Amino acid sequence: TRYEHRELEGGGIVGTQYGLFTSAGEVRARHGGLGPSTGGTFGARLQRESYAFGGSLATPDTRRWTGSVYAFEELELDRLTFEAGVRWDRVVADVVRPDPDSDIGDVRDRTFDAFSGSFGMLIEARPGLLIGATAARAFRAPDVNELYSEGPHLASYIFEVGNPDLDVEIGTGLDLFVRLDRERIKAEIAAFRNSISGYVYPRDTGEVSRVQLPIFQFTGSDALMVGLEGSASIAWGGAWASQATVSYVRGTLTETDEPLPLIPPLNGRADLTYETPAWFAGGEVRWSARQDRLGDFETPTDGYAIWGLSAGYRRVLRGRLHTLTLRLENLTDEVYRNHISRTKELMPEAGRGL
Repeated sequence: TRYEHRELEGGGIVGTQYGLFTSAGEVRARHGGLGPSTGGTFGARLQRESYAFGGSLATPDTRRWTGSVYAFEELELDRLTFEAGVRWDRVVADVVRPDPDSDIGDVRDRTFDAFSGSFGMLIEARPGLLIGATAARAFRAPDVNELYSEGPHLASYIFEVGNPDLDVEIGTGLDLFVRLDRERIKAEIAAFRNSISGYVYPRDTGEVSRVQLPIFQFTGSDALMVGLEGSASIAWGGAWASQATVSYVRGTLTETDEPLPLIPPLNGRADLTYETPAWFAGGEVRWSARQDRLGDFETPTDGYAIWGLSAGYRRVLRGRLHTLTLRLENLTDEVYRNHISRTKELMPEAGRGL
């Protein structure tokens, strides 16, 4: 995969230039019954990412290697299913030009290793009703921007500063869910609790750079995230149907018991559609509650409800399905702001659009 983009400023000046070339390979082997297991998978994956930066960014060009091996097993016992997985990862960040005297610290090669795994249980309480739980240990290595970035990122209106001393994120989590699957209704609700050691996030320092942009520096702190997610779809009969989702997360820095910044408020979406094989039409609403549980230097964000309409036509031409869709977004031209947008202080989200 080859990806490139440029962000242009006034007069056609390149403000930010970014390129990424990714190559990856994976091999998997699946098996049926083996000992107590009723099925499973073994695999390995190798990925190479080559990053290049230009424009006003001083982030060094970096190659990143990721290697992993994993196994997943499943055991089915009548209405009870057990699932278990284990994975080992090694991530190597290879800086093309190391700089021990950089303004952000010792910019050097970094290597991260970690094991992760999960164990889950699924119970079919009755036909169409599933109850499940999963306990997991998750791993994430800091990415290249979090480690080495240095410079203005004008599209997000910040001056990004990396931290080459960041360690890995290790999360320990528990998820509980209930899933309903009936002829006309499908629904799921899930609750989670994730304790994360070394959670990496961009922290607003309260300072401004030489080009008068707020300075955000990546840091790692222990954090706790708890939340709920829900979804439902209903077939009302005929061609009418509805879907809805809702989600909420509460993030806290465990060392200080202060709110974690850049956490979205309670939000959701709902729609009503009329759909036939040839055409469809419907309306939706996206909504968000007010967010006033704030991290350092954050400002509160009001809640909103954004309405939209859409319609479309489908037709098979020469053996391929083609769809033509017309959408009207932000029907009432509501002025609203996204709490996790870095530019919300400068401008709202998009107005009415067709």
